[in-house]
Amino acid sequence: MKHQNTDRIDSAIRGQIQSELPQCPQNPWFRNKVMNRLPARRSRFASIVEWAFYVVGGLALIGGWWSAINAMITQGPTPSTLVLSLLPFAITLSAIAIIAIPMLRRSAHSL
Repeated sequence: MKHQNTDRIDSAIRGQIQSELPQCPQNPWFRNKVMNRLPARRSRFASIVEWAFYVVGGLALIGGWWSAINAMITQGPTPSTLVLSLLPFAITLSAIAIIAIPMLRRSAHSL
C-alpha cells in the first residue's frame, strides 16, 4: 500500500514539474552538436589492457627498485650500481610527473 502511494505522489510531482518547464526550441543540429562534443567511447577491452599495462609497469618498477637496492647492498657504491640506482628513481619521478601534471592543470582550470 505504501509503495503505491509513493508512486502516485512521484507521478503527481513529475507531472507538475514537467508542466511548468519551458519547452526547448526545436533545433535539428542540437543533437549533432552535443554528440560531437562528447568524448569518444572506449571499449572495455582497451580499458582492461590499459590497466594490465599499468600493473606490469608498476611491478617492473618495483623490481627495478629491488634490483638497485640489492646491487647497492651486495656490491657497494660502484659507478654501475649508482647508475642502476638512479634509473628507478628517474622513472618514478617521471611516472609521478605524468600523473600529477595533468591533475594539477585540471584543478587550476577549475578554479
